[in-house]
Amino acid sequence: MRVLQVLLSPRIGGAESAAASLAEVWEGRGLACHMTYLDRDRPGGALARAFGLREAIREVQPDVIVSHSALPNVYSRLVAGAIPVICVLHSAARDFDDPKLKFAERLLQHQTRSVVAVSSAQREEYVALFPKQRVVLIPNGVASRFAPAAQFDLRGPVVTIGRVVAQKDPALWSAVTRAICVEHGSARFEWFGPFSPGVLSTDDERWHHRSDSPAVFRGPTKNVDEVLRGAAVLFHPARREAHSVALLEAAATGLPIVCSSDVAATMPQWLPMSVFSTGDARDATRAVRAVLTDLESWRERAIGAVPQVVDNFGIERTARTYESEMVRARQAGVS
Repeated sequence: MRVLQVLLSPRIGGAESAAASLAEVWEGRGLACHMTYLDRDRPGGALARAFGLREAIREVQPDVIVSHSALPNVYSRLVAGAIPVICVLHSAARDFDDPKLKFAERLLQHQTRSVVAVSSAQREEYVALFPKQRVVLIPNGVASRFAPAAQFDLRGPVVTIGRVVAQKDPALWSAVTRAICVEHGSARFEWFGPFSPGVLSTDDERWHHRSDSPAVFRGPTKNVDEVLRGAAVLFHPARREAHSVALLEAAATGLPIVCSSDVAATMPQWLPMSVFSTGDARDATRAVRAVLTDLESWRERAIGAVPQVVDNFGIERTARTYESEMVRARQAGVS
C-alpha cells in the first residue's frame, strides 16, 4: 500500500511528530510512505496549494491519503478524486468555530471516507456538528526511541517542548520561571521550539534570550528524545491540547510532568502529573515547586508508569490501528 501524508508545513509540532513516527513504523512494515506539505517555504494561495498537492498526488499515486489538521483535510478531499482520504483532527483549537472551515467541512462530507480524532473531547465536538459522519478515536502514539535515561540527573533542566505561541502560554511560563529561579538559584528552564515574536513583552523576551539566563528559549530541535533524557521535569504551560504528543513522549521517558488542568483532562488519570489551574501563574508556580522539592519521589512514580504508557500509547499499536482504518476506507464507497 502506498500512503501519502499531507501536512500544512514542515514545522515542529504535534501533528508533524505524529506523522513522522507513523511513517517510520509503516515503512518498517513494508508500506511505501510519502510526505508532502501545502506550504513548503511560506504560506501560499488556495490555487498554489491545490495545484501543489495535486502534483504530489500525481507523482506518488497513493492508495490512501492521511491528512493531518484542518487545512490539509480540506485540500486533500478537494483534489483527491477517488483516492480515499483519512482526515485526522489534531488541533487543540475549535477549528470549526471558523465559519469558512465549518462551511467547507459541510460541503465535503460527501467526499469524506474517514475522520480520526486523537481525543474523546475532539470526537464529541466534531460529532456534535457533523452527526452523520463516522469518527474513529485513535490516540496519538509515542515512538520507541523515547525511553528513560540510564541515569537520572536530579540537576537536569525543567524543559518545555513545542512552538512558542499564545496557546502554549509563554507568558505564564515566563512568570513561573522567574519566580522559581528566585527561590531555587540552581533551577534551570529550557524551552525547545520555534519562537514567535510578540508573544512576550520586550523585556521578558530579551531576558529569556540571554545566554546567562536560567530560563532560556533554545529554538527548534530534531532530537527531542535526547532533550527529554537529559531533563529532570517536563513543564507544559499550554492552556489547551487535543492529545499532547509532547506529554506522551515525556511520560515514556519517565519524566515527571507539570501541566494545566485542561491539558491534564486529555491525558489518562493514572499518569503522574502535577496539575495547576489553567492560566494561573501562581498555581503553576506551586505545581512546579511541588515537583522540584520532591523530585526523587516524582521520578519514581513516573518511571513506574512507563510500561503502562508504552502498552497504551506505543506507536506500533497506533500505526496498526491506522492501517486497519486505511483498509476500511479503501474498501468503503464514498458516502
